[in-house]
Amino acid sequence: MQGRSAILDVHAVDSTDKEFNVEIQRKDAGAGAKRARHNSSLLDAHILKSGDDTENIPDSYVIFITENDVMKGNQPIYPVERYVTIGENKVLFGDGSHIIYVNGKYRDNDEIGKLMHDFSCINPDDMNYEVLAKKAKYFKQNEELRLCVKLWKI
Repeated sequence: MQGRSAILDVHAVDSTDKEFNVEIQRKDAGAGAKRARHNSSLLDAHILKSGDDTENIPDSYVIFITENDVMKGNQPIYPVERYVTIGENKVLFGDGSHIIYVNGKYRDNDEIGKLMHDFSCINPDDMNYEVLAKKAKYFKQNEELRLCVKLWKI
């Protein structure tokens, strides 16, 4: 999926038809609120085809995995949701659009902390998650792939 200057890093659909866009963001400047909104709109435009009823659009998730704690709250994740203000109350809007920021600096002995460790790990043998370690090892040790990557960067 792509549009304007955004190319989505990972696009996935789960067994319940929820759509996911995962972005790995190294620079803090590239993980702003407007960028998240833009990516969310791209995902929706990709999901909804001409003639489809908008009420049938599945939930979508834009997930920014950032190298730094861009929200500066020392939390592992930051869910972003839309709310309707009704008098003094805020009620979840419920449009099915979700944005989640993941703090890449977060390290703890829980699932997210271990995953963020693995994302920054140089040696696949030091990773926590076997599936990710196997893929990392495959790409690091496959000489043909490494040559393609070197040529592509030229």
